[in-house]
Amino acid sequence: MTAATQEPNGTTPAKDESKTSQDTEQNGSAGKTATREDGKDNRTFLQRYAFWITLMLSAMVDGLGYAVRGQYKYRFFHAKYEDELAEHNTTSGCGVKPPPEVQAIENKITYETTQWNLYELYITIVPVIIADVVIGMKSDQIGRRFLFLVSFFTSVIDFTLLAVIIRLNLHYGYSLIGLFVFGVSGASDGIIFASLALVSDTHGKRKSTSNSSDDKKAIDDKNDDDDDNDMDMSREYTRTFKIVLVYTIRKLASAMIAFATGYIIQFAGFFYTAIIVIAWKVGLFVFAFAFVTETGQQKKSTGFVAPLRYEWFEPFRRATKNPRKRLTLLLVNLGLLFSVFSLVDEVDVLRTYQMSPPFCFTAVQLGWFNSENRLKGVMVIPLMWVWRKLHMTESTIAAVGLLSSAGGALLLAVVRETWVFWARDLTISMAKAIISRMIGRNALASTFAVLMAAENMFWFAGSNATNYLYKASLDTVPTAPFYLAFASFVFSSLIFIVQTIHQRLHPDAIADSTDTEKSVKTDEEESTRF
Repeated sequence: MTAATQEPNGTTPAKDESKTSQDTEQNGSAGKTATREDGKDNRTFLQRYAFWITLMLSAMVDGLGYAVRGQYKYRFFHAKYEDELAEHNTTSGCGVKPPPEVQAIENKITYETTQWNLYELYITIVPVIIADVVIGMKSDQIGRRFLFLVSFFTSVIDFTLLAVIIRLNLHYGYSLIGLFVFGVSGASDGIIFASLALVSDTHGKRKSTSNSSDDKKAIDDKNDDDDDNDMDMSREYTRTFKIVLVYTIRKLASAMIAFATGYIIQFAGFFYTAIIVIAWKVGLFVFAFAFVTETGQQKKSTGFVAPLRYEWFEPFRRATKNPRKRLTLLLVNLGLLFSVFSLVDEVDVLRTYQMSPPFCFTAVQLGWFNSENRLKGVMVIPLMWVWRKLHMTESTIAAVGLLSSAGGALLLAVVRETWVFWARDLTISMAKAIISRMIGRNALASTFAVLMAAENMFWFAGSNATNYLYKASLDTVPTAPFYLAFASFVFSSLIFIVQTIHQRLHPDAIADSTDTEKSVKTDEEESTRF
């Protein structure tokens, strides 16, 4: 909106004057914005692509960081029982099924490693959920770039402490301090949230096809007055594709580094690998600070609770006035959240399972397997192409991805081979595209944050169930967690299939919030007639 528009009496409207004052404050505040007042992009080539570069490099270093932490954890507890293994003239039971007494010792190593997976969860779950809620309340005020910076900063603290622990051979339990600090910033949720918010900020706004300043002013006024009900569906395919692209890039980048992860750990050792992670994170912090820009003007703070109340709860309440939309939101959220068991298996259980006898994967073998596993996740791009060509719904694509993963999990559980295919990232992106579209553009940031908080709560439940099941079934069916993953995949896919049928029968059940308002108003008008 231009501040030069005047009333017939020659005075400037109060709304424009206040907006100009606010823009002046924003331009003088810290943080760079992506556009000038005339709407043209004033960023350099590097600034335009800095976000995607940061996203890819952060995913790569996260993959290296997860590998060094997870493998060091298992090796640390394995070293505690080396004397007991030496009493049986063996250091491990690799390659063949070990004798019962050796298997009992190996089970203790696995049991203790799994127990510390839970300790890490307990120490981080509360600060991460609180951080997710705070992000939803204040993200539009603090900006997207800040979320990258604070995540890199706390991660440097976390891995610095881990490097000290490795160097001084301290107990692994001290690493919980660093994990807690990292959790206060939202852990990896902050980067994922900032990425989703950045790719969504520039989609869904009304655009003027006229050069008339009066027409532009009218559209700006409409955007101001009806900001949460103006989703432009003609651009939704692009936004959905970019949401999928965020997860695909993270998966691809993680696969790229996974090939080298094993060799880095094998030749550099755990300590120097942690130093590499620290240096990488510091470099990313500097790069993001220098080149990542905001997508628009940061809003003036309206308090602490008000943003979540008015920018998420109110749009959510309006979107769920239609009972069909309530059912859609329920089904999509359940389908997303119940697939969390598979993610727990991939992150916590699978690595320990493969490092334990009889597999005894080395760092190099783990790196190659993880890289192959993540490269399979890049299959979401062809699926997206099929979706566009065949006009399939997002829920259908989510169900297809989950069924593919179910087959991989069942093969891993039954045949006990190393092949597995996880496609939960596709489900996450499809579900978030559906939910954010229904809630409305103005509530995108809060919606993503609330979803992440809910995912972490289900992660807490799923991690407890999966890790306890793994510990309880070590002597009988060590692949029991993968059967659980298979069941959760199938259950989630069935939910998305039901949602697909529901959407086919009731097309208005997934429309944006504009249609919700129109439907509610129409119902009210018809009720007053009679």
